[in-house]
Amino acid sequence: MTNEQIIEKLIDQINNDMQIFIAVLSIVIAIAAFLQWRISDKQIHKMQMAIREANDKAEKLAKMNKILIKNSALAIARNQFLIGFPDWRSDIEFFEYIKDKILVYVLFIAVLGVVYLIVYVVKSLVEKVKMRRN
Repeated sequence: MTNEQIIEKLIDQINNDMQIFIAVLSIVIAIAAFLQWRISDKQIHKMQMAIREANDKAEKLAKMNKILIKNSALAIARNQFLIGFPDWRSDIEFFEYIKDKILVYVLFIAVLGVVYLIVYVVKSLVEKVKMRRN
């Protein structure tokens, strides 16, 4: 074997190792994206439960304030200090939208990596078959 053949063989081996590394990395990214998606859903569910509890408390406080207003002239005088309760649903919807978009991009990259791995494996098999025929 000449030096050029040895160098070419080493380059092919490095290329092969790099292809395998990229494939493994793509699979790891896909798994991480799936786990992050599951964790995010749990976090969203917790946020929704907390908001529901806060809204329930707010409704109870609003009812109590109405009773106080009806029964007390002082409460009627302080009616201007009653504060409305914010609606957090739009923030949750925005968070879900962003989460879904990020997940789509990560999964797209992972799919590209898997396709790249499949193409590489097929290419390697074709080259091996050609080498055996020669």
